[in-house]
Amino acid sequence: MWTSVGASGPISGKIRGSIDSIGRFDGGGLYEWVISGAVGYRINDHVTLWAGYVHKTAYANNVTSIEQRARQEVAFEDIARIGPVRIGGRLRVEERWVEAWPGTGWRVRPQLKLTLPLRQDGPALVAAAEGFVNLGTGAGQRDGYDRTRVARRAGAARQSPAARCRLSAPIDTRRRHRQRRNTRAQFPLVGTQLPWNPGGTRCGMRMLATGAASKSIASTITRSVVSLARSITSPTSQPSPSGASAARGTKTNSPG
Repeated sequence: MWTSVGASGPISGKIRGSIDSIGRFDGGGLYEWVISGAVGYRINDHVTLWAGYVHKTAYANNVTSIEQRARQEVAFEDIARIGPVRIGGRLRVEERWVEAWPGTGWRVRPQLKLTLPLRQDGPALVAAAEGFVNLGTGAGQRDGYDRTRVARRAGAARQSPAARCRLSAPIDTRRRHRQRRNTRAQFPLVGTQLPWNPGGTRCGMRMLATGAASKSIASTITRSVVSLARSITSPTSQPSPSGASAARGTKTNSPG
């Protein structure tokens, strides 16, 4: 199971900030803990530049290993449209340093994201694909293509004018394809997310479950999303103008 807590938002003017903490668990308990932070510069409504740092601690067989990364990123939001579908994505470059392995591991992570709004300031369907390509063999990595991460999400968002919070209940399934010795393994994940926007800062908590656990909770999440989407799209639950303005005002790019 993966859990995460994060926040991102404006710091001053066009300067943005983002922090995130991820804990990954299996039957033996915590096996990986990732902490990251980044500072961004918003060029315009569509492009943001980010630079940050990632610290990952892995626990396996009573051995602890540390990985550190420097990260640079160009994030794109709604840069083009195909009918109602909005196109976005990002290009991320990472330099990795892994304990007990010599050298620097360079990695490129291009991502393409498609968003289909179902209603203004309401539910949306999102599909994204991100590739992982290693450049060289530094830090113990294998050169070339490593894996692809595909995400499909159905989000039902609702704005609360009183608390100025935005709640959503997405379905998020991810499938990672790893290339290891000409074999391919698949890891399905299903999860739910609860974001909110206090004072213009986008915060969120997320939980992802893998394997058998993902199948057992998928139907429950689906029913919750459908119920929330129906309540949002009903005529009696239209968001107030002030609430809609607040929701649009908190739009930002995050390195994730």
